[in-house]
Amino acid sequence: VVRHVGYDAASKGLDYKNCEIEIAIHEQHEEIANVVHVDKHEDDFGAGDQCLMFVYARVVTEELKPLTSMLAHKLNPKLG
Repeated sequence: VVRHVGYDAASKGLDYKNCEIEIAIHEQHEEIANVVHVDKHEDDFGAGDQCLMFVYARVVTEELKPLTSMLAHKLNPKLG
């Protein structure tokens, strides 16, 4: 995905051939879980801590979203 989105040379700030990707996924913190879903009906679940919101458009990407957001969305399916 890094190569596909155009990062193929150090002069561009990132080279897929030499980059290192670290994946750090942790369980939801107990305090957040207690507020979000523990002992609650399914219809009353909250969103918890798994959301980032971008509220502005950018012309950097075709989707008009920040590049960091688009990279995350493209990399995320590869994690599974």
